[in-house]
Order: sequence, then structure tokens, then C-alpha cells
Amino acid sequence: MQPLKNLYKLKNILKRYKDLGRPGFNTEDYPLDSCFVTESYEFAVCNRWLSTKQKIKTINNKISSYGLKQKVEKRYGEYVSNGVFIAAALYNGFKIKKSGPNAFFNISHKNMNRWVKREIQV
Repeated sequence: MQPLKNLYKLKNILKRYKDLGRPGFNTEDYPLDSCFVTESYEFAVCNRWLSTKQKIKTINNKISSYGLKQKVEKRYGEYVSNGVFIAAALYNGFKIKKSGPNAFFNISHKNMNRWVKREIQV
């Protein structure tokens, strides 16, 4: 996708999820701005990590957005906010189930674990 199309897609996501802020959902005091998000290193890192993940038909309730963002932080050695991770997952087409400030996604747990183990061995 081209940069302007990416920004348009993200703006539409953030319009649908107005309660999404940097800490996660229901955090209107710290809203996400689409220009900030697309230019942020956090968003790029999350997109890179999520691009290797397999989508499944059902929501995976075993690990929340907060746990997933911690996996990204461990892999890349950089801070990632929960809200930016959620925005990146939505941007990458994952389905979502809100749970407080966090979210669960239709992400394969099996696929995720294989990838993380491989990365640790490198």
C-alpha cells in the first residue's frame, strides 16, 4: 500500500475506535492521532511483528494485547504502547474483542510461540 492509503486506512480505524488511546481502550485522555501513529517507530515495529502472525477463525483468549505488546518489546528491545499495538493489529486485519483497556485477537498462539522460540535462539 502507498503511504497516503495507509494513513487513510488508519484514520478510518481510529474513527471507529474513538476510545483507543496510548494505554489501550477507555483512555480518552491519551488519544491516538493517525499521523503520529503512522510515523511512530512503535507502529512500524508492531506491523513488522504482526506481519509474521497467522490469523485464525476465532478470538484467542489466551493472551491479551498487553501480553502481545510485551513479546514485541522483548523481540525488538523497544517500548511499545498497548494502544499502538492494538491499532497495528486492527490495521493488519485482525479481529478484536475488547477487555478493559486490553484486547484479544484472532491470532494463532501456536504460530506465535514457534516464531518467538526461533527468535530467542538467534
